[in-house]
Amino acid sequence: MILAVKHNKGNYVVAILDKLEHDPLLTPIDRQFFINHQNNNGNTAIHEAVIKNLQTITQKLETAGKNLGIDLSIRNKKGLTI
Repeated sequence: MILAVKHNKGNYVVAILDKLEHDPLLTPIDRQFFINHQNNNGNTAIHEAVIKNLQTITQKLETAGKNLGIDLSIRNKKGLTI
């Protein structure tokens, strides 16, 4: 998902979020892992969306993330939260 955000592919982000929300094989822990996954800089998908000022994607991640266990307090390697 981080790559989709980095490349401003909002339709991919929406598709991934939909899959995370509705795939019956994913557990709540799986969902949390994907929504909170960090890259080498410690950024999550929502970090990347905020850094790139992608407001629509940020809103979609935040809204869908509430059901997926998003953690908005995660710090990246610079010690920054979103």
